[in-house]
Amino acid sequence: MALLIEDMVSELAYEVAALVSRLEDAMRLLDSESFDLALLDVHLNGKRVFLFASELEARDSPFVFATAYGPRGIPEDFRGHLVLQKPFGPMELKRALMELSGSAGN
Repeated sequence: MALLIEDMVSELAYEVAALVSRLEDAMRLLDSESFDLALLDVHLNGKRVFLFASELEARDSPFVFATAYGPRGIPEDFRGHLVLQKPFGPMELKRALMELSGSAGN
């Protein structure tokens, strides 16, 4: 699934800075300057991604959640963020990335 999403992102003329499948790997990216926004699958290898999302929020880094549960799968604290319901297509992804890019100043 990640490779399919990576292909969609690339086709939309965005650059993929990193793909991570574990929460620990995502947390290590926090201090890097290698990304402007993030697409977060709610579950990474059995762990929920909300700790990482909290850190991104504290840094004012824009992000969107991806989950099969849609908005109801997101805790109340994060309900103001974009949510892509899986499966999603290129048009939904494009809208989300464009909205995030605008908030990132790109």
